[in-house]
Amino acid sequence: MRRISLIAAAVFGAACLAGAASAQAQIINEDFESYSTTAAMLAVWPGGPATLDTANGNPGKSAFHPGGVVNARTFTAVNPTNATPLTLSVDIFDDGTSANKRITTGLRSGASNIVELGMFNAPAHYAFRLINFASGNPNWVAFDTAGQAGVPNSPGVRWNRFTASIGDTTTTFTLDLGANGSIDATHIVNAVPAAAGFTELRFGGPSGLASAGGGANFDNILLQAVPEPASLSLLGIGAATLLIRRRR
Repeated sequence: MRRISLIAAAVFGAACLAGAASAQAQIINEDFESYSTTAAMLAVWPGGPATLDTANGNPGKSAFHPGGVVNARTFTAVNPTNATPLTLSVDIFDDGTSANKRITTGLRSGASNIVELGMFNAPAHYAFRLINFASGNPNWVAFDTAGQAGVPNSPGVRWNRFTASIGDTTTTFTLDLGANGSIDATHIVNAVPAAAGFTELRFGGPSGLASAGGGANFDNILLQAVPEPASLSLLGIGAATLLIRRRR
């Protein structure tokens, strides 16, 4: 009975440790609900012409950006690994009125390790960008060029969720049309980030470019570095072993 109790305690401790690791991995979690005015939002997201939209969010409030100069936040440099990737997800609203949009969410460190997700007119329409890594730099890639036959890559009135999971040798990009939990396109790029890591999260025009096709709303911007399930399992086993030894 005592042995069973020790194992149960160890498993419980390991679960708590894994949960704490996941919670601590969150870097930025932005749903724009805490802001009452545009000025309040700009105090956190300075730099560009974004405005708070209290009516069109996914759900609730969101930030509208017309394109051009980005709004950005900085954070302590992160160097992702395949075991603990840096994951960015964002919901971007497409009003369906024009394919000629240049509006994205991006990650970078100065001029290094540039990652962009969103809408770009060349290639049109939903696209990602990876450039200035130490190796593996495809630049702009349309999501429908990833071998996903029949994936719509044209304007449509809907929220879409874009995700990038960045490791030290591979980066995985996904597109969820309608932001409903489906994965409609996936593209894996073999790329090694530069040593500078990542220090800035931004939204607006990619590299500050204007958007001739108009702007877009942004919501549910989540940036986190969370261990892969295999890494968490090893962490749990290690914690369980440690607790059993201490009990003995």
